[in-house]
Amino acid sequence: MSYEEVKDVERALQWTPDDTVMAVARQRYPVVDSDIEALFLGRLDDTIDHFRLEIKLPRVHIGKLAQSSDTRTRWADVLNSLKLPTSALVVTASASIVSILSHHPLGKVLLPYFSCILIFLSSAPSIRKRLLAKSSWLLAQFDSVQNQVETTMDEIASRGLQLLHTTELTMNQALAPINVKLVAITRVESMLKTIKPDIDIPDPSDVKRSFDGLKEKLQGGFSSARGLIHVRRSLPSPFQSPEQFEWYIVIPYLVAMLMVQLVLVYISQTKEEPLEKNNMNQDEVDREWHLLWIAVQTYITAVIQILLAFLLTLTHSLVFFLNKEIGVFEANINTELRRTVGGVFEDIFRSGFKLVKSKFLDLLKKVNQLEAPIEKLKAKFPDVLENPEFSELASLVKDDLAGKVQKKRENILTHWSKIFGN
Repeated sequence: MSYEEVKDVERALQWTPDDTVMAVARQRYPVVDSDIEALFLGRLDDTIDHFRLEIKLPRVHIGKLAQSSDTRTRWADVLNSLKLPTSALVVTASASIVSILSHHPLGKVLLPYFSCILIFLSSAPSIRKRLLAKSSWLLAQFDSVQNQVETTMDEIASRGLQLLHTTELTMNQALAPINVKLVAITRVESMLKTIKPDIDIPDPSDVKRSFDGLKEKLQGGFSSARGLIHVRRSLPSPFQSPEQFEWYIVIPYLVAMLMVQLVLVYISQTKEEPLEKNNMNQDEVDREWHLLWIAVQTYITAVIQILLAFLLTLTHSLVFFLNKEIGVFEANINTELRRTVGGVFEDIFRSGFKLVKSKFLDLLKKVNQLEAPIEKLKAKFPDVLENPEFSELASLVKDDLAGKVQKKRENILTHWSKIFGN
């Protein structure tokens, strides 16, 4: 099976480059103080903004199939399919000649139908073989699509779990310096309350708890969806198995072939006047040769029916049908995904990540609100922060101020470069 190349088959869980999301996050959230905070918020926003759960299946590309060998094989199959009908024609033509020469009355009545049935029986095996072979080819392609769907779903689930893991890891990296700062601040909480009685030291664990249960929810959603999606069950009934194809397609086609041939023989018979009513003996002999023409006509009809079966099962025709059914299945599988997993994805990668972002921004806001009381504490009790017990807090205050000065300097330089150039 050959597929055309399809770019970006599944982009639901792919990230924008880190530099881009960090730049966007810094513009959106002035409260951000570090690259890791910007990266964490940027990744959350990138997932929320570009969330899309959709599988796109590549179509079969006719140009990449082995057409040259297929053409040679096709014509060889056609010629082989004509061997038995041609032999049957020789038999029926010989019987017609014998009947004409013997002037037997039963021959004129029964021989046309004998020719019809014999030629039909000789052509039916090759048609049945052709149709069943192509149905097996089609089913093999659909099984390949099934494998691809299962692989793609596993990849989406794996990327989803990887996204959760990486986002949680980035969150922990972003929370690490905040945790250190809050631990140090907690040590002087009683002193800070003398400056700001209603001071609120936030708890970073609220952000971490937002990730609880998301992994299990994602795994459960995909486990249930995987068991519900099956390519063959979404196909029309005749194409779900070789047995059903034979009952719904092959046998009706062969019966229709036989009926057409019998009707043509009947029409040919009724067009001829009864020989006993014709007073021209010479014409009567000429009309008997019509039995031979009926045998040839039946053979030509059988050849046309064989060619029709081959035309209907040409690779181009099958690929058209295959791609059409892949399109139908693609729509069905995405509907099923949205029904079974869509809610889970919505809860995790949109609603869940929005909640994480909200709690993290609230944490940053509360941490920043602690800076003013700390500065006042330093001014009011300068000796306290020099105590080795609180040296960590003093260092954090200095580093934080230095970071803010550096950030302000970078913003000024960026502004000047936009005005005056490099």
